[in-house]
Amino acid sequence: MEMLKDALMSNNILGYVIVLLMIVLVMKFLKNAGKSFVILIVVLFLFFALAKFSPDLITSLNDFIRGGWLAEE
Repeated sequence: MEMLKDALMSNNILGYVIVLLMIVLVMKFLKNAGKSFVILIVVLFLFFALAKFSPDLITSLNDFIRGGWLAEE
């Protein structure tokens, strides 16, 4: 990190290219994370809608998770 800081202070073109690539990678990550966040919101909305209109299904799913995965009786 110190080497990158020194390269930027000395107006080294390679330092600016590295910083530009880091910014592009962060922007790509945020774009993909944004898509994932929207998908998560849609899945949660569908889950809550299912719980509102079909509570028996959610109860059986809850029993399956507690009994099978968590090994609670």
